[in-house]
Amino acid sequence: MLHIVFNADENYIKYTAVLMTNIIAYTDTSRDFSSFSTDSIFQANKVDTTTPPPHYTFR
Repeated sequence: MLHIVFNADENYIKYTAVLMTNIIAYTDTSRDFSSFSTDSIFQANKVDTTTPPPHYTFR
């Protein structure tokens, strides 16, 4: 399961509603994040999916 957060004001809420409807209607539940992380776009851009992101400290 992927958790998705939306933030929209009244000017953009109708577009957000369409997005939410399409996500529900067209989600391929047989795929997970690991399916996406090995797609060709990652390989074409030589994105290293094995290295964790750097740790940032905010004060």
